[in-house]
Amino acid sequence: MAALSHSAKASILRSLATYKLGFYSRFVVVSGAIEAEEQVVVCTNGHQMPQDSKFCTVCGAGPGAAQRSGFASLNAPTPPPVVAPAPNVTPTPAAPVYAPAAAAASFSGLAIAALVTGIIGISVLAIIFGAIALSQVKKRGLRGKGMAISGLVLGIVWTAVWILAIVGSSQTYTINFSTTLYGTTCSQLSYNYSDFNQYRPVVVYSDTGQQVASGTYGSGIDGGNYAQSGNYVDTCTFKTVIRDIPKGLNNYVVDDNGEGYGSGVSYTEHQFATNNVAMNRGYSSN
Repeated sequence: MAALSHSAKASILRSLATYKLGFYSRFVVVSGAIEAEEQVVVCTNGHQMPQDSKFCTVCGAGPGAAQRSGFASLNAPTPPPVVAPAPNVTPTPAAPVYAPAAAAASFSGLAIAALVTGIIGISVLAIIFGAIALSQVKKRGLRGKGMAISGLVLGIVWTAVWILAIVGSSQTYTINFSTTLYGTTCSQLSYNYSDFNQYRPVVVYSDTGQQVASGTYGSGIDGGNYAQSGNYVDTCTFKTVIRDIPKGLNNYVVDDNGEGYGSGVSYTEHQFATNNVAMNRGYSSN
């Protein structure tokens, strides 16, 4: 119990003095607690008299001096409650709680697109898709970083290839070269053209006799045309594509007989610049 204030203690003392509570006639404050001094009234012969009695019930004498018999505390602290000891029970261990497994992150669709476009050579899209996919992987935690990087690298490689091809093509010619044989079909070549076939080489020489490019004929194509005589005759045409012919040589010699520079047909650079060069054989026959 908390200690009483001075005013509270004084109030209690006045109340007890007024109503003469029990056997307590004097009060003492000890260590913040109010204690009442218990006094016993005795007669002149020493016999204990009842409270408020005028005469001794033993000898009939009057009251003598009061004697102290001890103190009783008015606010003694309440003893603490008795708590029974807890039973010796072995606690049951709690079951372990496992956190749910995190869901696997999904793939970035743009990473897949970057890889596919990089493989097929669409370099611009591969670079764009790869860059965006890498950003998604970093910000959203998506999967597919390896595919995005692969697509990006392939896009850069293809871009370099295209640039080199464009630069290189500006320094060279690529021509579609063809030879038309008049007066024969491809399946029944005449005696004059019996050595023509789809594997026949076509060689391009510079005007100084240096070989600068070559190609190989493909399968012959049957057709028909009018000869100089005005008659319609059968034809057989062999074609090839010759690449990387250097520019600036002024004149070129093309040989498809296999006999070298001296047996070839001469062409100008202007003819090569048209990208289509044709050779007619036996045009005047029939």
